[in-house]
Order: sequence, then structure tokens, then C-alpha cells
Amino acid sequence: MGVFIKDRVSCVSDKSGLLPSVTKERLYQWLAMNPSPLSRAALLTLAGAESHSAPVVDGYLKELMDEKRVVMNGRRGYQAVWPWSDIAYATVGTIQGHRRVPVTISLLPADTGIAATLSHADITKNKLQEGDRIVVALRRGDGATLRAQFLAHMHQGRPYRLSGTFNRKSCVFTPLDRSIKGVFVLPDAPDKEAKHHFLAEFPPDFDIRHPVMAVTGDQARDLDTGRPISIIIAMKHQIAHSHPGHVLKEAHNLNRRKLRPEQRVDLRHLDFHTVDPLGSTDLDDAFATEKERDGYSLYTAIADVPALVHYNTAVDREAYRRGVTFYLKDRTSHMLPPVLSTNKCSLVANADRPAIIVRQRMDWDCNMTGYEVFAGIIRTREQLTYGQFYDLMERDDPRFRLIKDIHDTRRRRGLNEELRALLKENPEAFASKSIIETLMVQTNALVAKFLLAAQVPFLSRNFEQPQNGDAASQRAYYSSQSLGHAGLGQLYYAHVSSPIRRYADIINLRALHKALGTKGIGIGEEEIARLDESASHLNDRRRIERDVQHDYEKYHAIPDLKRLQAAPVRVFINEIGNDYVEVSILQTGVRQRLMLPDFQGTRWRVDGPRSELVLLDASGVEARRYHRGESLLGQICNVDPASAKWELLLIPTEPQLRSVVKAGSLSP
Repeated sequence: MGVFIKDRVSCVSDKSGLLPSVTKERLYQWLAMNPSPLSRAALLTLAGAESHSAPVVDGYLKELMDEKRVVMNGRRGYQAVWPWSDIAYATVGTIQGHRRVPVTISLLPADTGIAATLSHADITKNKLQEGDRIVVALRRGDGATLRAQFLAHMHQGRPYRLSGTFNRKSCVFTPLDRSIKGVFVLPDAPDKEAKHHFLAEFPPDFDIRHPVMAVTGDQARDLDTGRPISIIIAMKHQIAHSHPGHVLKEAHNLNRRKLRPEQRVDLRHLDFHTVDPLGSTDLDDAFATEKERDGYSLYTAIADVPALVHYNTAVDREAYRRGVTFYLKDRTSHMLPPVLSTNKCSLVANADRPAIIVRQRMDWDCNMTGYEVFAGIIRTREQLTYGQFYDLMERDDPRFRLIKDIHDTRRRRGLNEELRALLKENPEAFASKSIIETLMVQTNALVAKFLLAAQVPFLSRNFEQPQNGDAASQRAYYSSQSLGHAGLGQLYYAHVSSPIRRYADIINLRALHKALGTKGIGIGEEEIARLDESASHLNDRRRIERDVQHDYEKYHAIPDLKRLQAAPVRVFINEIGNDYVEVSILQTGVRQRLMLPDFQGTRWRVDGPRSELVLLDASGVEARRYHRGESLLGQICNVDPASAKWELLLIPTEPQLRSVVKAGSLSP
């Protein structure tokens, strides 16, 4: 919402052309109506641009700043501390012919001099009648007369709801719909992290001058259909929430199987701890430290899933099909049945569990002098969150003093420098997470080195150095060939640290058992012969895992897409693969992966080997090539918020060449 901007100067006028007399409150209204700062020159123009207006305006500005209602925004000008809302309840006025229809904004006194009108097209399209209570978005109009845009009917007096994010520090709610520029105060802060999406409702007495809202909770359901968003996304990607009956039956039998500790190195005397995000139940890694006579020992324990889940059993086949655990915000689709993933396989506290142990030996300067890999049995002492672990280290808890000293020493001496880029290590603020991530990366690299030395085939996690030097354009992938992980600076790398939620880790743990000579558990010839097939399948499952997270972003951005249908949008090319192009709509941040079938019947082609998007002219001759990082215009069309469907019209530089690429659906 804002006053009409003309040649970068704001001008307020009514139809008679007369400027209202300037008062302190009217000056504040001009500032509060505009989400962008207004310069002193603009305010003088609003006041009449007369010489005697300058000291009056300056005096009012000083008073407003002293009252902390207005602030100076650098060189950009003056701005209201709490701008008025640009979304409001309103009542439809008299409808006359095809003229714009006046609407009365609720709780806004007549003496403000502010009016709003609704287009006749909005009236006709939404079948509005005089006296209807509606919700409108307020946009810039002719001076103090705002252009209202219809958003919703007031159904039986129910409050209007809006999705957005909450900033705990400022207690402010910011709508996800970026066309709404206002911010809103929340008197009752939700007990959630700021990254969550929330539903906030406008109370019936909502006043645009004091935009206070009430949070009703996380937005977990579609507003129109009431269906859980997680179910919509899971059905689209064919992600099953529950496991088949025969798989659950086998899992319950495995849950009753007893452990044979005599075949393993007993490490139950060591103080192992797990550190995971809040609410985690699938605990698949733990650590312990110990002082030795000539230095330190740093232990990583990995849940030994293959000790229970053998190759080609019902549980194993289902885990392979799923590939990964899908975290759907309000529900989890476990790769392994919950009785295993959250109980028998999980490294829960005060329970004996089989584990693969990676032991790093270090001298007093924290240089690694050797390492060992073996099968063990452990008993974790406590399950900690990252926050709890960080607090205990800050309080210099003696249990974690040693691992903190090792981590700080290795970082200070540059021994962990190769990890800094990917882990975004910031020890002062995120010490707990950086310590655990660093330890897991070291563990994965050592296991890959161990398997290569033992000449046992495994699934390598590769990340090749990009030719253009831009690592952001590359993705890591699984392969039976070990090519190293350039992003982590590792010559050898394999995933083993999360076998409860990644099937690739189970394969590699079986490879470890073969290298260790464990009978009946190690990777067999049939599984080795299928490594390339498994790599392709698991790469696809990891892609779906990323797409699920993107779909959540898209779902909440659908209202943005609806409002952007009539205007051109800027489309940015994120990535070009062998059979897809991933693009972003810059105005909303929505990302979409366009697969080869999406380009059929269009003038677009994907040149996978050269990572280029090719545009053909009407005769089928190549007209232009687009690369990653380039942008082009597009137009959003056919948006259906109820089913979260939309299409994207790509518009190349050449205006005569246009072609539709369907950008996907968020419903099954």
C-alpha cells in the first residue's frame, strides 16, 4: 500500500485538485501508507511545496521522531515505525454501471481522507453485491484514493487467515505472499522456530492502523480442501507412510532377536553420546573420546543395521525401494519400519546396541597417527540435541571438554580446513553442529579409504571438481567408481554414518562386514553385481527427497503465483542436467525441475552433454542456447490453488518465439 508515486515524488490529490492542509497526523498518514521511505522533498511536495511549509513539515517530523512513530532510514528518507496494513476488511459500496466501486475500510475514520475503490471486473468476477463484507489488498492508487484488490469473502464472519513466517526476536509476522508488503505484530508468540510456516488470522476488529494478528498454528493443511499438505506431496511422489503387513511382521520378529556380544569388541565402558536435531528418534551415530598414554582416541559408532536386516529379506527389499527416509514436516515416512528405525536399530540411551566402530588415533598435537574399523557393541549414555550439546560445552562440561579441545586444535592448525566450505563452519555460533558434522565427514572418508585398501566394492559418494569452478552448479552422486568428493576435499568418500535413513549406507556397511570377514552379513556377489543399478536408483530417490522440500516451498507460494499470472516474471536457470532443467521464478523463489517429457511439443530442447537449454525457431533450426546462471522471461498461467497446479510460459529474448513448458503439479 502507498501513496501514488510520480517521477519518484509522492503526490496526494483529490479529484478537485486541492491539496489538504498539512497536519502532524496527516503527515504521519502519508508515511504510514507507504511501505517505502519518503524523502523530505517528497513530503514537502505533499504539503504543497510552499516555502512556509518547510519549517512546519520539519517540526512535525521532529515531533514524530521524538515520539518514536517515525524513523530516518539512512539517506532514503523517513519511514513509519509501524506502517499501516495493506490488507483489510472492507464493505462494498454503491455499484453504478461499469465504474470503479467505492469500498469502506473497516475501523478507518472518515477524517483520514483516505478512500478505496474496487474495479468493476472484481465485482463481476466474484459476484459481489452492495454491502458485502470482503477482504481486500490495498494498492497504490490516485493519491489518497487506494485501489483495492479482492482477496476473499467474509464467510459467516469467520476471520481471514494468512500464511507466513514468524520472527521470534522482533515478534513480527511476515506473509509468504510477497505482494503483501506489511508486517504484523503478534501479541502471542508461537512456540516454534522462525523457519516454520504459520497460519495467522485477522481478528474481526482488525484495524489497518494497528495491524495486530493472532497465530493459530503451523500451516499443515490446505486452506481450501482441508487436506494435509504432507499427504498431497507424499501422494504426488508416491511416498508411502506405512509399510506393508508382511514387512511389519518380519520387522517385529527381528525386534525380538537377541544380540550376540561375544562376537564384537565390547566398548560399553566408554561414554558414547548421540547428538541430533530436536525430536529425532532414528539415532544412527554416536561418539566417544578417550585419553591414551601417547595421545587421544576419537570413536565414532554407527548403528549396525546389516546385523539385523539381511540382504533380500522383505524388510531389506522395502528399504531399498524407499531408498531414504522422507521427513514431511508433520509426519515421517521411515525407510525402515518404526519398530527398527526408532527402537531395535536406533542407538537409544541405556541399551546395548551392535555398531560399526571407526577409531581415530591422534598424538598430543591432534595429528592422526592411525585408524581402525571393527564391529563393536556400545551403550550410549544420553541423547542430546545440538542445543543441549552446545550449552554443555559452553559450560565446560568435563564430559565434552576433550572433543571440543580436539576440534578446536585441529581447526586452529588448519587440519579441518578442507571441510569449511561445505559445512559452513562457524564454531563460535554453531560449535555443536560443526563438531558432529566434521566427525561424520572424517568417518565417511576413512571408511571409503578402508574399503579401497581391502579391495571390496562399495557405493562411492562422488563430487567432481566442476570445470567452470562453480561448485554450486554440481551435485554429489552415488557410483560404483570412486572419484572422490571435491567439495569436501576428500580423495575417497562413502556414506556410512546414517544407515537408518539412507540405504546406500546399508550397502556400504555390508561391504565393511565383508572386509572384516563377518560371516552371513557381508555384501554378496549378487549385490555387488547390482551396484550400478543401485547407484542409479538411489540417486533418483535422493532427487525426490530434494523435490519434496522444493514442493513445500511451491505450495506456500501458490498464492503468489496466482497474483503474478498477468505479468511477466523473470526465470533463472539453476541447473541443466542430462534430462532436466531446474529453474527458479525470482519473484517468489519457487523452483521447478522440468523433465524431458515436459519439453515435448515445444521449441525447447535439452543438450545434456553440454549442459545447455536449446531454443529452436519455427522451422526447427537452432536459434539460441541458454546456460546455467542465465535468465529469461516467463509468464505463469493456469494456476489452480486448490490443487496446487500451475504452468509456466517461457518467453525467450526473441518475442516471436514462444513455447509452453508445463512446470508440474503438486497434487497426484
